[in-house]
Amino acid sequence: MIKSGFIILMAVFFTLSLSAIFKNRSNLFLNSPKEQTSISTDTFIILIAGKQIKIDIADTEEKRSRGLSGKKSLPENAGMLFVFGIPAQYSFWMKDMRFSIDIIWIDETKKIVAVSENISPDTYPASFSPSDPVKYVLEVNAGWTQKNGIVVGDNIELIELPHS
Repeated sequence: MIKSGFIILMAVFFTLSLSAIFKNRSNLFLNSPKEQTSISTDTFIILIAGKQIKIDIADTEEKRSRGLSGKKSLPENAGMLFVFGIPAQYSFWMKDMRFSIDIIWIDETKKIVAVSENISPDTYPASFSPSDPVKYVLEVNAGWTQKNGIVVGDNIELIELPHS
């Protein structure tokens, strides 16, 4: 009796494990409180007010911690999207940054709730955070938001590019 119960329990565990392994990759815009899994080498584009930005995803604690620190620059129309599991008022600083950026704060409905412009590496150790909870934070080159007319209230859309 104990042996058959153990076998049933192991079969359930095995089935759940396989389900997790073969489940489609997590959608970055799911409103799940769970920590997002890493999205490895895919290329993504964000659309904001008809403007495109090629992005890298920072969706793990390690990637979010590293961010753009140490990079010499960003290509034009490129950025990094930080993805958090739970909406909150996350703080960012310019530790080990070599260039100025704009920070675009995005809520869980994919609407821009704030923009912090032209943040210089000289501001370190000051930190920046939005007044409203956000689930996503987009870092782009300084001046990009103004140049492209990006404003609070704009929505974003994530598009996965086909694999080459």
